[in-house]
Amino acid sequence: MAAGGAVRHEACLGWASRSMGSGVFVQQGTHERRDVPDQPAVENVADRDATVTALVRRADDHPAMIVPHGETLTFERLHTSVAQLGRELRTAGVAAGDTVALSLGNGPDMVACFLAILAMRASAAPLNPAYTASEARAYVDDLRPRALIIQPSVGLGAAEACAALEVPVHELAATGRGERPFTLGLEMAAEAVEHPRGDDVALLLHTSGTTSRPKVVPLRQVNLASSMLAIIDSYQLGPEDVSHCVMPLFHVHGLLASTLAALASGGTVLVPPRFSASAFWADTTEHGATWFSAVPTIHQVLSLRAEQEPVPRHALRFGRSCSAALSVTLQARVEELFRVPLLQAYGMTEAAHQMSTNPLPPAERRPGSVGCATGVEIALFDEDWHRSTVPRARWRSAVARSSRDIATTLRPTRRPFATAGSGPGSRPRLVRRLPDPGGADQGADQPRRGEDLAVRGGGGAARPPGGRRGCRLRRAG
Repeated sequence: MAAGGAVRHEACLGWASRSMGSGVFVQQGTHERRDVPDQPAVENVADRDATVTALVRRADDHPAMIVPHGETLTFERLHTSVAQLGRELRTAGVAAGDTVALSLGNGPDMVACFLAILAMRASAAPLNPAYTASEARAYVDDLRPRALIIQPSVGLGAAEACAALEVPVHELAATGRGERPFTLGLEMAAEAVEHPRGDDVALLLHTSGTTSRPKVVPLRQVNLASSMLAIIDSYQLGPEDVSHCVMPLFHVHGLLASTLAALASGGTVLVPPRFSASAFWADTTEHGATWFSAVPTIHQVLSLRAEQEPVPRHALRFGRSCSAALSVTLQARVEELFRVPLLQAYGMTEAAHQMSTNPLPPAERRPGSVGCATGVEIALFDEDWHRSTVPRARWRSAVARSSRDIATTLRPTRRPFATAGSGPGSRPRLVRRLPDPGGADQGADQPRRGEDLAVRGGGGAARPPGGRRGCRLRRAG
């Protein structure tokens, strides 16, 4: 037994499962491990045929997306909408390999349009609909899309930037008709069957510019599918789950974690047009949300409101925090007020979002830690890219708390965009710093100066749902 009672295992350098024992959580949701029935899976997600469109395959009348006080889109209607929008995109001249920019608000129409672009074997490039023309111009100039899709009174800055570059702009509108809920106002071309592949570039995102000027990162279908399956497995998502999406869908956090992973699990996504702290608990309880994911700022806003108004009974079984460091104090406060575990995860644009997360109870989660690797391998390197000689016993602390560089190797692309490496086995370059959620802890467990964290296989082999049962940290060489 290691210190603290965690069982050590030769293949598992993270901590092993053990009872929470704190008595903090009230049994409002289901916190124990569940068997998830009929969960979609891909035999081998490392296969180049793994695609987002193959994972989002449920097609019955189960609710796929719900807009509070608005429409409910079933999986059947979602697939119908995707096929119809794909035919309209073909009329607009979009073909395999093209880029389509999106400047849309949150809603089922954004998701249907995104999936239609992927089904066409084209690449989607979501833009913040709040961008002014000058802000959008730099991004559009980088992307040079075949077309831009906006909504009435939404995305006007991007539309102005595209007009200046003579990029066609199409307006996506809701029809209110069940047989064709969304339309671009174009004729539907003759149906032609496309067969998306895992190596299709599906999503184009700009980095945040932490280390230099923002760069365009191309993520392939297999990259996204890998991360979706890792998220499903990490949180045991299934058809009975309802994700409350409070993040914008132009952000990979909201699009991939809160929405696509939930849909791929066969569950439902509750998607308000925008985050509202005053409506959060009413919507959560009315629609039976079982989990939500947000940045720490939103958790802070919700906790402040919960201090003024008691949190009602709810069906949440966990909350998730990602995209920024979660303080130990805020985590404890949220768990006390909401009466659910708050699981901190770590994501990175170049790794198709989630790279690590703290596990669900009864496994141990550690405040101030970003948890265990999910679908990727994390290892320590020195500044010359040699494997680190830090003792194994220190690895957990180094991964959880040190402010070190992270690199990831994505699959090669034919496009002239920035990637973190030229292919599997290449020497990756440093692209992002891991925040230090634990604050200025510079104890003996910290790695020596110059040692780095690297992620290997950012596009790669996530285990199918049910395949990961512990935290795996391996040396990469």
